[in-house]
Amino acid sequence: MNIYWEADANRRAAGAEKVLTDLPEWFGLPESTKEYIANTKNYATLFVSVGNEVVGFLSIKQTAEKTAEIDCMGILKSAQRQGYGHHLIEETLRWCKERGYLFLQVKTLADTHPDIYYQKTRAFYRAAGFCEVQIFPDLWGPENPCLQMIRAI
Repeated sequence: MNIYWEADANRRAAGAEKVLTDLPEWFGLPESTKEYIANTKNYATLFVSVGNEVVGFLSIKQTAEKTAEIDCMGILKSAQRQGYGHHLIEETLRWCKERGYLFLQVKTLADTHPDIYYQKTRAFYRAAGFCEVQIFPDLWGPENPCLQMIRAI
C-alpha cells in the first residue's frame, strides 16, 4: 500500500475519475461526479494505491481559517472494508494538523434519506471520529438532505 499526495492535476483528475466511475451507488449524478473530478485539479488530493493501481482517494479544501473539508472521497468497491479509507483519513488529519487546522468536516447524505449505501458512509465517518453537526434539508435539494459532520484535529 502506498499513500501519497498527487502533485499533478491531470493525474489527480484521472485517478478520481477511475474511482468514482466504479461507485455509481454513491456517485450516480453525472453533473455532480464531473464536478468532484474537476475539483481535484484545484484541491489537495490524497491517493492510496496497491501496486500500481489506485484504489482510493480523498480531496480536501479549506472552508474557513481553521477548518478543512473533505470535498470527495471514494474507495473502489473491490478495495472497501480493507482499511484504506481509514488510512486516508489519518493521513489527512496529519496534513491538516501540520497546516494549523483545528477541524475537519465532511458533508454527506443525511439519515433522513433511506439510501443503504450512505448508511455505510455515515457509519464509516462515525467510526473515524466524526460527529453530526447539522442537517441542511435543502442544500442539495429536498430529495438529497445534507448532513454536516465534523471532527476535531
